Amino acid sequence: YQSYDSFEKTSLLLSLDLRGTPITLERHLLLHLPECLLSAMFPRGSALNKKTDTLQSLLTRQENQVIFVDVDPACLAYVLRFYQGKQAKPSLSRVASYDAIWPLHSPFHSPLLTQQPLMVLREELDYYCNRTSKESHDMTHLKLICGQYLKQQDLIVETLEKRMTRENNAVERHLLDILSEAGFKQEDRWGHRAMEPMRTCIISMGCILIPTTGAPSHKTAAQKLLFFWKNSARKCWWEGITVTLEHISVRLWARRTWTLEVVLV
Repeated sequence: YQSYDSFEKTSLLLSLDLRGTPITLERHLLLHLPECLLSAMFPRGSALNKKTDTLQSLLTRQENQVIFVDVDPACLAYVLRFYQGKQAKPSLSRVASYDAIWPLHSPFHSPLLTQQPLMVLREELDYYCNRTSKESHDMTHLKLICGQYLKQQDLIVETLEKRMTRENNAVERHLLDILSEAGFKQEDRWGHRAMEPMRTCIISMGCILIPTTGAPSHKTAAQKLLFFWKNSARKCWWEGITVTLEHISVRLWARRTWTLEVVLV
């Protein structure tokens, strides 16, 4: 998505309809949502309606015009809580002294001085299931119980640690280090995790405010993690397991797609 700086200073309210749930959102806040969430809300830059308006044309609409978006409202509500609960900004005296040395448009000016970095991790888990026996079972029900089983596996780093143990892959280790530097812990669970309607897919979101004060290592880590600001990373991998659900032996395949990015709030 391109930058819409011309909309920054306006506070036009947009009326969204998220699967039947009405939500009113300021335009500038919508533009600053994580890229992975915006991409889900406006696939290919357009809203899910018959006119297939582009995101830019939607943002130039007048107030009280409803935009229909096919995204779980609970997912958006979860992310918005972090925008409302951001840490306090540094004192004005500190900002002024810093700006005297490195002006705002200087390449040495750090956005961490006035904005709080937020790491956002999104998982799109597509799953496929099949019976291991020749017995006849209701496939619709089988897909449902498989989805419920996977949804309960909600520890964020657990699946990555298992994969790293099996394959000892340097990429997984590096990703775990990044999550650790941001503040994610082994016992952390997805903040939002829900099955998508009419699909064998589970969408999960995990967010954490990256610490920038306190120990010197916090600021160093935050500066390093700014690499993912406007520069999201994506990783996709497959997993296959055999499980017994409701006395049915099932071969279950899962494709996990992770998107990691940092936004400033």
